[in-house]
Amino acid sequence: MSKFLKLFLFLTFGLNCQGQKIIGNWEFLNAECSELLVINQNGTYKIFNDCYAENSHNPIIESGKWTINNDETKLYLINRNLKGGNGYKVWNNNKSLSLEISIYNNILKIKFLNKIEKWKKKI
Repeated sequence: MSKFLKLFLFLTFGLNCQGQKIIGNWEFLNAECSELLVINQNGTYKIFNDCYAENSHNPIIESGKWTINNDETKLYLINRNLKGGNGYKVWNNNKSLSLEISIYNNILKIKFLNKIEKWKKKI
C-alpha cells in the first residue's frame, strides 16, 4: 500500500471518527427557557431557544461550525452567527469560542468562565 493511500485512509478515518460522542441533540438542564444544542456530523451546529429567538417559527439563536481537539476535551465554535433577540447570547458574542468539555453518561459538561453547565443528550 502506498504512503499516500495510507495517509488518505488515516485522515479519512480520523475525520469521520473525531467527535462522534458529541454529535447529536443536547438540552440545557438548568435554563430558564429550554435551550437545545444540535451538533451535526457535517461540522455545523445550531442552538435553539423558544423564548429568546427573533423568529418564533424557527427559534435559532445561534449557528455556525464546530471542531474538537484530538482528546475531545475542547469544543471550538467558529463562524458563530448570533441571532438571539434582545442581545441574548448563550456564552458570549465572540465570532469564535473555545469551550472545555467532558461527556459522561449522556451528560455534556461545558466549562466557560469557571462556570460549569450540564447539557443532557436527547436520545
